[in-house]
Amino acid sequence: PLLGGWSRTMSAAFFPPVTEAWKKAQVKDGDVPCTAFLEAAEAFIPLFDRLGTVFSPVKSDVGGNVTKLKAAHAKNPTASLNKLILDEVAAGKNKDKTSASIALPWFKRGMQFILSMVKKVSAGE
Repeated sequence: PLLGGWSRTMSAAFFPPVTEAWKKAQVKDGDVPCTAFLEAAEAFIPLFDRLGTVFSPVKSDVGGNVTKLKAAHAKNPTASLNKLILDEVAAGKNKDKTSASIALPWFKRGMQFILSMVKKVSAGE
C-alpha cells in the first residue's frame, strides 16, 4: 500500500480521468482554457481524501481556491484564465479576497506543495 492505504488499484482508477482532464486544460494559443482548467482542478481534489486526514487542511485550502475560481468564472464566464484575471484587474477587483487573482496563486502554491511531497515520498525521503 502507498500513502493512506492507497493501493495501485485505487490509483489506476483515479489517475486516468484526472490526467485526461488536465490534458484538456493545456495551454492553447498562449492561454489556459478556463472551463477545462476548473474541471481538471476540481477532479484533482479527491486525491486529498486518498492521502489521509493529515491532508484535510491542504484539501480545504486547494478546494476553497477552486471554489473561488469557479465563482469568479461564474460572474465573468471568460474563455481563458488570463482574460479572467485581466478583467478583474481592469475592474479593480484583483485584490478582493474572493478574486480569481488571489485564488489562482494560492491554488498553485497548494499544488506545488503536493508535488513536492509526492516527489519526496517517491524518492524514499
